[in-house]
Amino acid sequence: MPHITLIRHGIAEDKKIGQADFDRILTHQWRKKFLWHIHKDEEQLYTIDMIICSPAIRCRQTCSLLASVINIDPDWIVYDNRIYTFDNSYDTFLEILQSVPWNKQHICLIWHNDSISSLASHLQRELIIMKKWKIIHTIL
Repeated sequence: MPHITLIRHGIAEDKKIGQADFDRILTHQWRKKFLWHIHKDEEQLYTIDMIICSPAIRCRQTCSLLASVINIDPDWIVYDNRIYTFDNSYDTFLEILQSVPWNKQHICLIWHNDSISSLASHLQRELIIMKKWKIIHTIL
């Protein structure tokens, strides 16, 4: 049975005038804090064998920090626009999961709120508020 790890991206800089939300970057302070959280939770994170990530810059940066610690094969990091535009449709989540090869047993999804909180609540069967950098582990 596959494990799913949900990670909400970290704290991004405020949106600048004329800047697209997609292009917001992580704050430097948050990067150090997230690395601490990765190391604190590393036993469960080291088994991740595929990451599916929003293509937004702050999610890519979160993914890069995670990947630098767990040494995942870069071929198993997928940037999927459906995660950036996710509309809380569980059909979309199921489509994403159906694209995962059968031999991948621990999938990590890195994306945005409110969608990630909604998905976490659905999977855990309780209200989950995904604060920035929050990590949730579940089994399908």
